[in-house]
Amino acid sequence: MRHGSWSEHKGRWWAITTLALVVLSAGCDKGDDGDTCSGGSNMENVQVALGMRTGSTTEVTITWDPGTGPGAALPDAYFEKVEVVGGASKGTAHFSPERTIMATLSSTPELADGGNSVLRFVLLFPDRRTAVACRHSGMADQYFLTVSLTFDSSGSLRESTAEESVSLGNI
Repeated sequence: MRHGSWSEHKGRWWAITTLALVVLSAGCDKGDDGDTCSGGSNMENVQVALGMRTGSTTEVTITWDPGTGPGAALPDAYFEKVEVVGGASKGTAHFSPERTIMATLSSTPELADGGNSVLRFVLLFPDRRTAVACRHSGMADQYFLTVSLTFDSSGSLRESTAEESVSLGNI
Protein backbone atom coordinates (compact mmCIF):
# COMPACT_ATOMS: atom_id res chain seq x y z
CA MET A 1 0.00 0.00 0.00
CA ARG A 2 1.43 3.25 -1.12
CA HIS A 3 0.73 6.49 0.78
CA GLY A 4 1.80 8.98 -1.83
CA SER A 5 5.03 9.91 -3.49
CA TRP A 6 7.94 11.69 -1.86
CA SER A 7 7.17 14.85 -3.83
CA GLU A 8 3.65 14.97 -2.30
CA HIS A 9 5.10 14.57 1.22
CA LYS A 10 7.77 17.16 0.48
CA GLY A 11 5.12 19.65 -0.63
CA ARG A 12 3.00 19.07 2.48
CA TRP A 13 6.05 19.31 4.74
CA TRP A 14 7.00 22.63 3.13
CA ALA A 15 3.47 24.02 3.53
CA ILE A 16 3.19 22.91 7.17
CA THR A 17 6.65 24.31 8.05
CA THR A 18 5.90 27.64 6.35
CA LEU A 19 2.54 27.92 8.10
CA ALA A 20 4.12 27.14 11.50
CA LEU A 21 6.81 29.79 11.02
CA VAL A 22 4.24 32.42 10.02
CA VAL A 23 2.07 31.67 13.06
CA LEU A 24 5.03 31.67 15.47
CA SER A 25 6.59 34.87 14.13
CA ALA A 26 3.27 36.73 14.41
CA GLY A 27 3.63 36.64 18.20
CA CYS A 28 7.27 37.75 18.35
CA ASP A 29 8.34 41.13 19.68
CA LYS A 30 9.48 43.22 16.75
CA GLY A 31 12.25 45.55 17.92
CA ASP A 32 11.01 48.74 19.57
CA ASP A 33 7.32 47.74 19.43
CA GLY A 34 6.04 47.79 23.00
CA ASP A 35 9.00 49.73 24.44
CA THR A 36 7.52 51.64 27.36
CA CYS A 37 10.87 52.51 29.00
CA SER A 38 13.10 54.61 26.77
CA GLY A 39 10.86 57.56 25.87
CA GLY A 40 11.19 60.95 27.55
CA SER A 41 14.05 62.18 29.71
CA ASN A 42 15.43 61.32 33.14
CA MET A 43 15.96 65.00 33.94
CA GLU A 44 14.64 68.38 32.83
CA ASN A 45 16.09 71.83 33.49
CA VAL A 46 19.48 70.44 34.57
CA GLN A 47 21.55 72.96 36.54
CA VAL A 48 25.29 72.53 37.12
CA ALA A 49 27.04 74.52 39.86
CA LEU A 50 30.72 74.54 40.64
CA GLY A 51 31.71 73.69 44.18
CA MET A 52 35.16 73.77 45.73
CA ARG A 53 38.26 73.41 43.54
CA THR A 54 41.60 72.46 45.03
CA GLY A 55 44.59 71.43 42.93
CA SER A 56 43.30 68.58 40.78
CA THR A 57 39.97 68.04 42.59
CA THR A 58 36.73 69.66 41.45
CA GLU A 59 33.36 69.38 43.16
CA VAL A 60 30.22 69.82 41.09
CA THR A 61 26.57 69.96 42.17
CA ILE A 62 23.90 68.90 39.69
CA THR A 63 20.20 69.57 40.30
CA TRP A 64 17.20 68.97 38.05
CA ASP A 65 13.45 68.89 37.69
CA PRO A 66 11.62 65.58 37.16
CA GLY A 67 12.01 64.07 33.70
CA THR A 68 9.33 63.37 31.12
CA GLY A 69 7.54 60.19 30.06
CA PRO A 70 8.74 57.18 32.09
CA GLY A 71 11.55 59.37 33.44
CA ALA A 72 9.02 61.45 35.39
CA ALA A 73 8.27 58.45 37.64
CA LEU A 74 11.87 57.57 38.51
CA PRO A 75 12.29 57.29 42.30
CA ASP A 76 15.26 58.51 44.34
CA ALA A 77 16.58 54.92 44.51
CA TYR A 78 17.20 55.03 40.74
CA PHE A 79 19.46 58.08 41.00
CA GLU A 80 21.37 56.57 43.94
CA LYS A 81 22.93 54.13 41.43
CA VAL A 82 24.75 56.91 39.55
CA GLU A 83 28.39 56.32 38.52
CA VAL A 84 31.11 58.49 36.96
CA VAL A 85 32.17 56.55 33.86
CA GLY A 86 33.75 58.81 31.26
CA GLY A 87 35.69 61.97 30.63
CA ALA A 88 37.22 62.76 34.01
CA SER A 89 36.67 59.13 34.91
CA LYS A 90 38.50 59.35 38.22
CA GLY A 91 35.65 60.54 40.31
CA THR A 92 32.71 59.70 42.48
CA ALA A 93 29.09 60.75 42.42
CA HIS A 94 26.58 60.63 45.26
CA PHE A 95 22.86 61.30 45.15
CA SER A 96 21.08 63.17 47.89
CA PRO A 97 17.31 63.75 48.14
CA GLU A 98 15.60 66.59 46.34
CA ARG A 99 17.19 65.66 43.00
CA THR A 100 20.81 66.56 43.73
CA ILE A 101 24.00 64.77 42.70
CA MET A 102 27.36 65.76 44.15
CA ALA A 103 30.28 64.74 41.93
CA THR A 104 33.89 64.91 43.08
CA LEU A 105 36.33 64.67 40.20
CA SER A 106 40.06 64.00 40.39
CA SER A 107 41.04 65.44 37.03
CA THR A 108 42.38 68.68 35.72
CA PRO A 109 40.59 70.49 32.89
CA GLU A 110 41.95 70.11 29.36
CA LEU A 111 43.21 73.22 27.62
CA ALA A 112 40.90 74.59 24.93
CA ASP A 113 41.06 77.44 22.41
CA GLY A 114 41.26 81.03 23.62
CA GLY A 115 42.95 80.25 26.96
CA ASN A 116 39.90 78.40 28.22
CA SER A 117 39.99 74.94 29.74
CA VAL A 118 37.27 72.30 29.70
CA LEU A 119 36.45 69.58 32.22
CA ARG A 120 34.13 66.86 30.90
CA PHE A 121 32.67 63.90 32.73
CA VAL A 122 29.90 61.40 32.12
CA LEU A 123 27.40 60.07 34.63
CA LEU A 124 25.87 56.64 34.02
CA PHE A 125 22.36 55.69 35.14
CA PRO A 126 20.94 52.15 34.92
CA ASP A 127 18.11 50.70 32.86
CA ARG A 128 14.79 52.20 33.92
CA ARG A 129 13.33 48.69 34.26
CA THR A 130 15.17 48.52 37.60
CA ALA A 131 13.08 51.37 38.99
CA VAL A 132 9.72 51.77 37.24
CA ALA A 133 7.13 49.42 35.78
CA CYS A 134 8.06 49.46 32.11
CA ARG A 135 9.24 47.00 29.49
CA HIS A 136 11.41 46.69 26.41
CA SER A 137 13.02 43.87 24.55
CA GLY A 138 16.71 43.17 24.67
CA MET A 139 19.55 43.85 27.05
CA ALA A 140 19.67 46.66 29.61
CA ASP A 141 19.58 50.26 28.39
CA GLN A 142 22.08 52.79 29.74
CA TYR A 143 21.31 56.45 30.35
CA PHE A 144 24.07 59.07 30.33
CA LEU A 145 24.44 62.67 31.42
CA THR A 146 27.49 64.31 29.82
CA VAL A 147 28.59 67.42 31.70
CA SER A 148 31.08 70.00 30.38
CA LEU A 149 32.53 72.82 32.45
CA THR A 150 34.38 75.61 30.64
CA PHE A 151 36.79 77.74 32.67
CA ASP A 152 38.34 81.01 31.56
CA SER A 153 42.08 81.68 31.78
CA SER A 154 41.74 82.83 35.42
CA GLY A 155 40.05 79.53 36.38
CA SER A 156 36.55 80.97 36.80
CA LEU A 157 33.61 78.96 35.49
CA ARG A 158 32.51 80.55 32.23
CA GLU A 159 29.92 78.02 31.06
CA SER A 160 28.42 74.64 31.94
CA THR A 161 26.38 72.26 29.82
CA ALA A 162 24.62 68.98 30.53
CA GLU A 163 23.33 66.68 27.82
CA GLU A 164 21.33 63.48 28.27
CA SER A 165 21.65 60.48 25.97
CA VAL A 166 20.61 56.84 25.95
CA SER A 167 22.23 53.68 24.66
CA LEU A 168 19.55 51.08 23.97
CA GLY A 169 20.54 47.52 24.87
CA ASN A 170 21.14 44.95 22.13
CA ILE A 171 18.15 42.90 21.10
